[in-house]
Amino acid sequence: MAIYSLGTGTMKRIDVPENHFKNSLPIGTVCQWSGYGDYKMIIVKNCGISERFPEYGASYEMINLGTFKRSGGHNASSLRHISEKYGIGIYLTDEPCLTGEEMLDLLSKEKSQIEADNLAGIAKATEQREYKECILKE
Repeated sequence: MAIYSLGTGTMKRIDVPENHFKNSLPIGTVCQWSGYGDYKMIIVKNCGISERFPEYGASYEMINLGTFKRSGGHNASSLRHISEKYGIGIYLTDEPCLTGEEMLDLLSKEKSQIEADNLAGIAKATEQREYKECILKE
């Protein structure tokens, strides 16, 4: 049974949050970041709705298709459809969700990027340590 609020000559459903469909977006949903370097992002995890801030809706983790790096904290309430595009933000596209194989490939690329970043960090730390040792010897 639905619950409505009557006011200002309109009926507004109040038993479900506004834009509740954005709280259950499927894994593999393609989003578009608009702003600092327009790139696509893929939803890889629905972290659920925060008990502390339920008005924000579900929180999602996404992988950037440009860098294959994961970022989190993208709230359902901030997602808009690409047809409503204005300003900086993340927009839902009409592109079909990634298939299972495409998701596995994406996660493999993310893992490779993490390994490459770790190796680069180790190399930089080694270089800095060797530089300091060289300076101390002089």
